[in-house]
Amino acid sequence: MKIWLDDIRPAPEGWIWAVDATRFWRCVAVAGMENVEAISFDNDLGEGKVEGWEIAKDLLDMYIIQTNLKHVPKFTCHSANVAARPRIEGYFNDIAKVAQS
Repeated sequence: MKIWLDDIRPAPEGWIWAVDATRFWRCVAVAGMENVEAISFDNDLGEGKVEGWEIAKDLLDMYIIQTNLKHVPKFTCHSANVAARPRIEGYFNDIAKVAQS
């Protein structure tokens, strides 16, 4: 499964479109993280909604807590938010390090 996290831009062909955190976590729960091939993040998911960087941080926490998680999907960030993009990418890097340990 490939998950496209974005509230406005439709998912490319072959990707599952998650418009918010609830739908994102539902996709992860249904597929199982070991079956997620790729995730592409937007940050700004709508007024008052959980943002992409928060979801990336929660994913990192999940990898820290569930020490048996070793599969890391291909992460990309398609957000144009210049402040959030490096934050999201930093969490991606941290997830890879945690999964390798």
